[in-house]
Amino acid sequence: DSDMKIIDDNSEEAVKKYLKSISFIIEEGLFSSVGGILQGVNAIGTPSSTYHLYYENTYHSLRVIEVPSSWKELHRTAILTFAQLANSFKIMRNLEEDPMRASFALNQVQESFLQLLNLLNQTSRLAKSQNISTDDSILELIQSAGGYLPPIR
Repeated sequence: DSDMKIIDDNSEEAVKKYLKSISFIIEEGLFSSVGGILQGVNAIGTPSSTYHLYYENTYHSLRVIEVPSSWKELHRTAILTFAQLANSFKIMRNLEEDPMRASFALNQVQESFLQLLNLLNQTSRLAKSQNISTDDSILELIQSAGGYLPPIR
């Protein structure tokens, strides 16, 4: 909890402000050409890859956002997931030096990406349960699909 700025305000306005703050960060992490999942996966094992820096910056960006207390657990999971992505991509830069450790890191990256998709689903469900309508395209897409993404195994 010390890595997060938890606020007691769980009003619709506070939650909308929070969701707006994180939506750009998450969209960038999933789809952008700078830090997108597909771009990051293509860079696995590349010594010059700087994707770990992107995920470190995302981690730091998430730490400074004010989080309504009802969103604390989801936010904590998001912070930990981005920290794990940063660390895993850093380790994978040394594929040739330590292939076993890099292989483990690759598994961690895959699990982290799946965790991010599950977090989007949970975020959509929590917003819906709090009767929060969202302007975010990702959450609208999930809500239009019934607020459900199939569980990823």
